[in-house]
Amino acid sequence: MNPETTRKSLRGVTVAAATCLLALGTTTASCLGDSNNMRETGESSQDSGSSHPKSSGASKNSTTTTTRTTTTRTTTNMTLYERLGGKTGIQRFIDSLATNELMDPEIASYFYYVGMPGHPTATQVKECLVLQLGQATGGAEEMYPGTVSGGFKCRSMKEAHAHLHIPQGVFEKFLMICATTAKSVGISDPDILAVGGVLVGTETDIVDPAAGNNGFFDAGPRTDATAVGRTDASVSDGATSGTGAFDAGPRTGATLYARLGRNAGIQAFVDTLAANELMDPEIASYFYYVGMPGHPTAAQIKECLVLQLGQATGGPERYPGNVSGNYRCRAMGPAHAQLRIPRGVFDKFVSIAAMTAKAAGVANNDVTTLGNFLNGTRAQIVNPNAGQSGFFDAGVRDR
Repeated sequence: MNPETTRKSLRGVTVAAATCLLALGTTTASCLGDSNNMRETGESSQDSGSSHPKSSGASKNSTTTTTRTTTTRTTTNMTLYERLGGKTGIQRFIDSLATNELMDPEIASYFYYVGMPGHPTATQVKECLVLQLGQATGGAEEMYPGTVSGGFKCRSMKEAHAHLHIPQGVFEKFLMICATTAKSVGISDPDILAVGGVLVGTETDIVDPAAGNNGFFDAGPRTDATAVGRTDASVSDGATSGTGAFDAGPRTGATLYARLGRNAGIQAFVDTLAANELMDPEIASYFYYVGMPGHPTAAQIKECLVLQLGQATGGPERYPGNVSGNYRCRAMGPAHAQLRIPRGVFDKFVSIAAMTAKAAGVANNDVTTLGNFLNGTRAQIVNPNAGQSGFFDAGVRDR
């Protein structure tokens, strides 16, 4: 199934089919395969009812029809939920899907609020998707909207996307990446259409008809300053309140540090960056030791990164330095030596950092400067013997 065929097929799945799946949690054949079954039944009826000169021939056709029908019933006995691998299989699919979707900077920009106060974390977003897809494909235990980790209550699609003004083209690109991801993990074409039907059924709740066909998310024009923890006064002097989103759009200053909003702005950027990086399961695997005895907590790692970026962009911060809990930040080399990080994982980390900065309105030149700084740490972080990519394996850390 080539990309153009996939696009047309997904767009051709009716909302009625999606509604069938959502309402009944039934099999693919029940909701999408009826046309094939009807065609086979029609052919069988024609064979059985035709004026065949030999009765034995008619009997043979009848036998063939019975065999075909029996085969269809056998292969569609499992629900789509079961064919996807149940909850565990859907969790793995969602992990892969999140990674692939966020590689597209336009789509990534619409996850601007992830991890900010009052908004779900990356993990909670994925858990809500698992509930939604689980219920839609016939899972008996998944209920959407439901409550996930941290006591977060998943929202309806309409409520969750209303303030994002998602264009039609961005939604369709999301569908395409979803289909490609499903294909890459071995999901059959009929089941891809079924999953596509579920997604197509959410279109009216997600797409803003007034938003055009494509474009990046822009948080700048909003007037509700409290929604992102900023005040009008904080915009004018290039600072932030330190309680909300990273938004570099309106800021100017002689140094990159000032343009990023100084210490508070960098803190907000690092919070958003951490959420986006950890949506990638391969990158997340290299944070295996976080919070273990003798290792920094997640908060301490972010505080160290704030010191590092602050110093690198012209601020008064000093790295390595001491952070909360009197933890002493380590140099990049010692901090990453036992992780054996491949170059492809490092490159992906830098790419996501650039997307995060771009989505928040950082100027292209400043995005390049940040990228150059991160790339300058490559020799201290990447293990040249670790290959191009791969998940962290604690079992080989000392080899």
